[in-house]
Amino acid sequence: MRHLPKPQFNVEKIIKDCAQSYKEDDKKKRFYDNALYIKEKSDGYDLCAEQGDWVNIVKENTVNGVITVKEMVNLYKDKFAKHMPECEIYYDRIMSIAKNGRCPICGIGQVSTLDHYLAKTLYPTYTVTPFNLVPVCKDCNFNKLDFALSTNNDALLHPYYDDIDDIEWLRASVIRYEESIVANYFINTSIEKNLYSRLTKHFETYRLGQAYAVQASTEIAENIILWRNKYRELGRDAFVIFLNECLQSKEYYMKNTWNTALLRALINNVDILS
Repeated sequence: MRHLPKPQFNVEKIIKDCAQSYKEDDKKKRFYDNALYIKEKSDGYDLCAEQGDWVNIVKENTVNGVITVKEMVNLYKDKFAKHMPECEIYYDRIMSIAKNGRCPICGIGQVSTLDHYLAKTLYPTYTVTPFNLVPVCKDCNFNKLDFALSTNNDALLHPYYDDIDDIEWLRASVIRYEESIVANYFINTSIEKNLYSRLTKHFETYRLGQAYAVQASTEIAENIILWRNKYRELGRDAFVIFLNECLQSKEYYMKNTWNTALLRALINNVDILS
């Protein structure tokens, strides 16, 4: 997962901008009258998230007992996400936060949608709260679905609030299989206990192990002849230096990717290429 800067929009203005085109006066009034309430609740979301206190963000059946879940979901689908002129800037700007358009969850797919970190059907108040909307790829959005947490240690990693870019949390192992090499991915067991628990849940929910293994299989198939030739040409020690230089270059951009973990695994078991 890659850390992203939080989107800086006023949710009270978002609510009013999105609701202004409703023709039903009663519906528009209810959104306008509760825009400040949603902003204040969103401020509370931000505070809890900064402290990692996700369980204190309470599920609701309505917004302030006035706006239904369906109405909030429709506000998102019919106004916010449909690029209506009055609110399209918000959707587009949040989508653009993803670095190089790459999904911050898996690092593989191209961002194509906004994911509600806390599901809009369970937490309707935060349906258009910018802090609750994360640009992701379609696969990560599908794999997560309406995830519900029960403890703070179950909370999936949130790109706006969890910065683990400098922690080496992703590991891989490599084994010889017939004429090729197979990589398996897992979480570094030596990291802090609570982070390990959250990353494990995160890893399983988004099916990252499977996704990374598929990427690695292609990388290995495309490079195994080159690596073996380099090993024989340079010798073991010089080849390890070569792999380390490749790793340093990739880690400069991002420490934890399927590719960096694969290179670390090959360096630690370099004789598999002999």
